[in-house]
Amino acid sequence: MLHVTQESFINYCLDKAFERNVVRDNRKASVEVEKEISFWIKKNSLMVENGPECLHDQTAWQWRLKPTLDFFEWVLKYSSLDLDCKFILDPSDLTGATCPPNRSVSLLGYGASLLSDHFSIPDPHFLSYAGILKTHVDAGMSHCDQPPQRDDVQVDSGVQVDTANEQLVGGGGVLLAHPFQVPSLFRLVQSLREGRLDRLPFKEKKAQALFRGGSTNPQRRRLSYSTVGNPLLDIKLTFHAPHDELISSPDMSVQEHLEYSYILDMYGGSASWDRSCWVLPSSSILLAVKPSDPILVNVHTWYSNFLYAHDIVPQLSEDELLGLKDFSRFCHLNDIQQNFSRLLLSHTTILNFMIKFLERYNEEFNS
Repeated sequence: MLHVTQESFINYCLDKAFERNVVRDNRKASVEVEKEISFWIKKNSLMVENGPECLHDQTAWQWRLKPTLDFFEWVLKYSSLDLDCKFILDPSDLTGATCPPNRSVSLLGYGASLLSDHFSIPDPHFLSYAGILKTHVDAGMSHCDQPPQRDDVQVDSGVQVDTANEQLVGGGGVLLAHPFQVPSLFRLVQSLREGRLDRLPFKEKKAQALFRGGSTNPQRRRLSYSTVGNPLLDIKLTFHAPHDELISSPDMSVQEHLEYSYILDMYGGSASWDRSCWVLPSSSILLAVKPSDPILVNVHTWYSNFLYAHDIVPQLSEDELLGLKDFSRFCHLNDIQQNFSRLLLSHTTILNFMIKFLERYNEEFNS
């Protein structure tokens, strides 16, 4: 049995993140790629070197960069860190993909290769599911005084998740207030946990694995054709070119997805950002398809490598997926995934991860 605590989860993610980096070179680094921004944190104040006025793409600022800066300020508010370091934030889907090969820099982003020098941090979608971002487009964030929900979660088999002793690190001594509520994504997770959206018990769902998404990766198109008529796998594309009715499907709502026992997660142009946020809390089971692209196979969000390395979410190759005769070896994952989602989406988990991340980054930067 794997016993998962907040501390063991965070330390694993940070150890993977800091295996490779050139943070100390960030002092001399400058923004070289469109959409990037640089900012300093001194003591507990954040100062942007090049803000929205320097960007041609205001959409990136509004939907990714500004919410991420708001998130950093939220972390600083609820910690007592004494920092002096510089960051360069890349809002593209694959962090550092457009970096020149001779550029020595460690970028922040939302999906980065473990073989690169870059870091993955929580992205705006994830933060919205967790209830930390009110909205992607608000210029300012509001607070409320309610403390976050903290669950004491125990699973009898497979994985034990212990969040009973969650507390903030870094000497802040302040229990995190329930911060920025987002009506759509946060309420979606709450509805799942309360059984209002996902009403079907696992055993009453369609015994198939479902995927719906765009053709942002050749693997998706290839598996759509390979599974036509497969009684276990329902893989279709919602938008693609050239269009082919054989593998096409209209968009499906989250509620329609949750009529299926298993939901497949397949990378697009980078690591998948949000399926785990709404599948893990549900009574469906998430299965991941291992990317066939040699670059993408090492790309992860800040937490996804932990899911695969500890078999919380099984990662299947194309051959393994197509060779499935039934799903019996995955049935036990239902409770495990639901309980792990409480740890993953916990405000104190996210805050403690960032506090420890900033401490280690600052140490590397000033070494």
